[in-house]
Amino acid sequence: LVARQLIEKGRVTRPFLGVAHQQINPALASFYNLPVKYGAFVLQVTADSPAGKAGVQAGDIMVRLGEDPIDDAHPFLNVLMKHAPKERVKLTVNRNGQQLELEVVLTERN
Repeated sequence: LVARQLIEKGRVTRPFLGVAHQQINPALASFYNLPVKYGAFVLQVTADSPAGKAGVQAGDIMVRLGEDPIDDAHPFLNVLMKHAPKERVKLTVNRNGQQLELEVVLTERN
């Protein structure tokens, strides 16, 4: 993918969602009494970012991006890198114990 982007565009483009996050594992989930064992806890949402425009909030737990779960085998950044800037993707979050599906349009990381 990187080589193809370098050949086609002369540079590498990376998708941007606009969140600061902490990867969750069963030990953290148990310690903090979280409603899920895996995911990425949203610490902060960048103003006017794809996440902000889609309604993602600090405290949400991202559990799926597109078709991929966010877990130990699929860390958030690895899952995000499977997507491209300008791509429209479903983001599943757990908010206060409820699953929500949000639609985000990724932008390019500067």
